[in-house]
Amino acid sequence: MAKRLTIAASVCTVALVAASVTSAAAAVPHLTKSNPERTASTVHLDAISVPSLEEVAAAKLDPKAKAEMVQRLQKRLDTAADNEDKIGERAQEAWDALSEAQQTAVLRQEQAKEAARQAKAAQAKVDKASEQVGQIASEVYRSGGSSSLLSADPQADLDRQHTLDTLAQDRNRQLQSSQADANLAAQWKDYSDATDRAAQQATEEQSDAEAKAQKVASEVREDVTKNDETTTQLVQRLADVQDISEKEVKERQQKRLEERRQAALEEQKKEEAARKAQEELAAQKAAFEKQQEEQRSATVEGVAKPADVVAADTTNSSDGGQEEGSSSDAEQSAADQDAADKTAADEKAAAEKKAADEKAAADKAAAEQKAADEKAAADKAEAEKAAAAKDAADKKAADEKAEAEAQAKADADKADAEKAAADKAAEEKAAAEKAAADRAAAEKAAAQKAAAERAAAKQAAAKKAAQKAAAQRAAAKKAAAQKAAAAKAAAAKKAAAAKAAASSSSTGSSSKEAAIAWALSIAANDYYGYVYGGNGPRYFDCSSFALTAFAKSGVSMTRTANSQYFNAPVHVPLSQLKRGDLVFSSSNGGASFYHVAIYLGNGQVVQARNPSAGISTTPLSWIANLYALGARY
Repeated sequence: MAKRLTIAASVCTVALVAASVTSAAAAVPHLTKSNPERTASTVHLDAISVPSLEEVAAAKLDPKAKAEMVQRLQKRLDTAADNEDKIGERAQEAWDALSEAQQTAVLRQEQAKEAARQAKAAQAKVDKASEQVGQIASEVYRSGGSSSLLSADPQADLDRQHTLDTLAQDRNRQLQSSQADANLAAQWKDYSDATDRAAQQATEEQSDAEAKAQKVASEVREDVTKNDETTTQLVQRLADVQDISEKEVKERQQKRLEERRQAALEEQKKEEAARKAQEELAAQKAAFEKQQEEQRSATVEGVAKPADVVAADTTNSSDGGQEEGSSSDAEQSAADQDAADKTAADEKAAAEKKAADEKAAADKAAAEQKAADEKAAADKAEAEKAAAAKDAADKKAADEKAEAEAQAKADADKADAEKAAADKAAEEKAAAEKAAADRAAAEKAAAQKAAAERAAAKQAAAKKAAQKAAAQRAAAKKAAAQKAAAAKAAAAKKAAAAKAAASSSSTGSSSKEAAIAWALSIAANDYYGYVYGGNGPRYFDCSSFALTAFAKSGVSMTRTANSQYFNAPVHVPLSQLKRGDLVFSSSNGGASFYHVAIYLGNGQVVQARNPSAGISTTPLSWIANLYALGARY
C-alpha cells in the first residue's frame, strides 16, 4: 500500500520559499538572470522595455514628443501593474494545486486502508466456508450408500428419506453460499488492488505538485524582482520627463489604476454579465461536484466497490457456532435461517451489481456527451484565440510603427539640439574673450576695492553665522511638525477603519461581525503579514485569512479560494453584495479562482493582498480580475 508523504514538511517548504519573494530576490543578484527551464504556466507576463535617458532628454525638447513620451511611460506602468497581479495569481494557483493534491492523497489512502480491511474480512469468510465444505464432504463420504437400505417399516423409510433430502438441500445451500463468499472475496481483492494503485498515483501527483510549487516559488521571486526594477525605472523616467517628484508620479499612477479598476468593476456589475455568470455557474459547479464525487466514489480505476463484508467502524470480527456433531432442532432451524439470509444477500448483491452496471452505462453516455460538448467549446475557444491573436498582432504592428516614427522625430530633434548647443558654445566663447578684456580693465578697479571687500566679507561672515542659527531653529521646528503630522495620520487611519466598520454594519449580516472584527484588527496591525501558503497565526495568504476570519463566526470553509467559491451555498451578483460576503478573482471566466476577499459594505473589502502590500482594507475596485458573482455562507 502506498505510504503517505509528510504533508506538513512539504507545506512548510513551499511557504518558506515563497515567503522570501521580495527580500531574497533583492539580496541574490543571480536570481534576475533568465531561466531556460521555467515551469509551464497559463500566466503570461507582458514584456516591457524602458526608454533610455537620452530618449527622455530628447522628448523634453519638444512639447508633442514630451506628451507622447508621458503617454508611453504611463501605458507601460499599467502593464507592470498587470504583471504584478499575474505573478500573484501564478503563485497562488501553484499553492492551491499542492493543497488539493494533498487532500486527494489522504482520501485515496483512507480508501485503500478500508478496502484492505474489507478484503481481509471477506477472505476470512472464505476460509471458514472452506472448512464447512470439507465437513460436508466428510459427512457424505461417511454416509456412503446407506440411503438405499430399507427397513421393515415403510413409514420409517419414508421419514428417513425425507431427512436425508432436507440435509442434501441444506448442503447445496451451504455450497452455493461458499461460492458467493469466494466471488465476493475476489471482488474485494480486485477493488483493494485498485485503491492501492490509486493511492500510489495520488501520492506521486502530490510529490509532483510539491516540486512544481517549489519551482514556481523560485520563478516568482525572479519575476517580482524584474518587475519591481522595471517599475522603478519607469517611475524615474516619468518623473524626469514631467519635472516632478517620484512620489507624485506614484500617487498619480495609483489614482489612474483606481479609476481603471473602478470602471472595470462597474462593467462587471451589469445584469447581463451576472445572468451569464449564473448560467455558467450551474455547469461549473456540477463539474466540480462530479470531480469531488469521483474522489469519494466507490468505483476506482473502473473497479466497482463490492458490498461491505463488515460494518465500516468494525475493527475485529468473531464467529460463533455450535460444536461439531450437534444435531438439535434449534441448530437445524438456525441453519435454515442462515441459508435463507444468504439467499437474500445473494439476490441483493445481484441487484446491486445490475444497478452498478446500469449506472456505469449511464456515466459512460454522460462522459461521451461531455467530451463532445468540451470539444465544441474547445473549437470555439481556439477560433476566438486565433482572432484575438490576429488583433493583437495588428495592434503590435501599429504600436511599433508609432514608436518608430516617434524615434525618428526624436533623432531629428536631437540633431537640432546639438546644432543649437554648438551655436551657443560659439557665442559663449566670444563672450568669454570680451569678458577677459573687460576683466583686465577691471583688475585695477578691483585692487582699489580689495580693502572695502575685506571689510564687507567680515560683515558677511557674521551675517551667515546668524542665518545658519536661524536655519537650525527652522529645521527643528519642521521636524516637530512632521512628527505631529505622522501621529495625526495614524490616528486618522485608525478612526477611518473604525468608521468604515460602524458605517457599514447596518448593511450586512450580523452573523459575520465576529469574522469582520477579527479581520479588521489584523489589517490594522503591522505585526501580521502575507506569505504564499501561510496558515497563520502571524502570516496568511488570501484564502487562509478568509478561512480563519470566518471560523471566528463559527463558519467552516475549505482551504483554497477555488473550493471556497464552489462550495458556497449561495452565489450573488456584485450589485447584491452584503457585508460579510466573499468576492473572488478569476482570470479564466470563472473556471477557477485564485484570490478571495471579505466584503465590508460601501464598496470596501479587507484582504490579504500579496507579500509587498500585506493585509489591508481597500476599495473593492482594487481587486484584479474581479468575478461577476460573490459567495455567501
